[in-house]
Amino acid sequence: QYLPTQLPEPQKQEFRELLEAAAIEPRQWDQLVEQALQVSGVASRGQSIYNQLKCYQCHASNTALGPALTGVTK
Repeated sequence: QYLPTQLPEPQKQEFRELLEAAAIEPRQWDQLVEQALQVSGVASRGQSIYNQLKCYQCHASNTALGPALTGVTK
């Protein structure tokens, strides 16, 4: 459901490689997103995790695989 199915093939491959590097199987991805959608938190902690896990590689680069996350904090 949350896998980027509409990306061009080179970006899909890059996404698969990022999941593999993070030791996340594609089928786990949906579960992780669903869990994240149910959690409220502290923006500064989220920023720290975002930086630690290098989420910016997909969400803030010139070749972004994921959507921009600007303004998504509650």
